[in-house]
Amino acid sequence: MKRIAVLLLAVALCGGCATHYTIVLQNGETITAKGKPKYDKDKGVYYFTDAQGNKEHVLGGNVREIAPENMVDKSYYLPTPAH
Repeated sequence: MKRIAVLLLAVALCGGCATHYTIVLQNGETITAKGKPKYDKDKGVYYFTDAQGNKEHVLGGNVREIAPENMVDKSYYLPTPAH
């Protein structure tokens, strides 16, 4: 019983951990963001920090989907070129 309680506590605490989000653009390109992108309704722009830690933005009309990394619909992705 203690194990279950400890496991539930660990899951609850990790729920607040920083999550990476995937931004899928209309053209199929993807961008990884640290944390959830913020939308500025007045400007129609999403602001986010990319995987390298740079502050970036993308026009809302260019975005097809924004979802946590593990929940994004991968059918939008562009095929990876063969090397």
